[in-house]
Amino acid sequence: MRFKVLSLLLAILMVVSLIGVLASCGIGTEKTSETESTKKETFNPAKETAGSDETKKETETETDAKQPLTFTEAEGQMFVYVIELNYHKTADILESSVAGQLKYGDAVTRTGVSSDGEWTRIKVEDGTFYVKSKCLVEKLDVLNNLDEPEELYVTAESLNVRLIPNFEDSAVIVGVLKKGDKVVRVAISEDGTFSRIKFTPEGGKEGEYYVGNKYLSKEAPETESSKSE
Repeated sequence: MRFKVLSLLLAILMVVSLIGVLASCGIGTEKTSETESTKKETFNPAKETAGSDETKKETETETDAKQPLTFTEAEGQMFVYVIELNYHKTADILESSVAGQLKYGDAVTRTGVSSDGEWTRIKVEDGTFYVKSKCLVEKLDVLNNLDEPEELYVTAESLNVRLIPNFEDSAVIVGVLKKGDKVVRVAISEDGTFSRIKFTPEGGKEGEYYVGNKYLSKEAPETESSKSE
């Protein structure tokens, strides 16, 4: 009996000893700490943009201010090349009031041209005023009246009829002719650019208007309607 007790105690001691050995080697133990995978961000004043917490003030410089135009002296007679042309007290179409109005063909005396070429200084009734340079020309198209009006045909698919002999301003268009239309020409420009014809605008009265001369012919052009005949 005593032998059995001693054997049991010996076995218990061996087990305890074995557990101690395993613990010293780290076998069977759990890790109690975790490595932080996400780094915490800390405030760094050096990374802040200077003045980010302040409202930026706009400072007005001389370049921001509108600079007055300078004019170079110029002479000569000019002619109005649009239907109506406003002339201004100052060379600023937005800020100045209109002083008066000129019409196509009116002659004015030029006294200067702005540095950017946009404005022309003129004399009107002993006063100095300003107009847009693109609305003036040094010479108007001279049209010579024909001894006898002549009938011609339109050769272009469509031909704009204009209030004045000006190809650049779409505002002067009063109607459109089609290929094969017959017109009566009463005058032709010296350089052959324009013809003055008799024309009745839609809803208007018959009068004399202008078309490109190269689109007129004495011979009737072939049209779709003429092909079917």
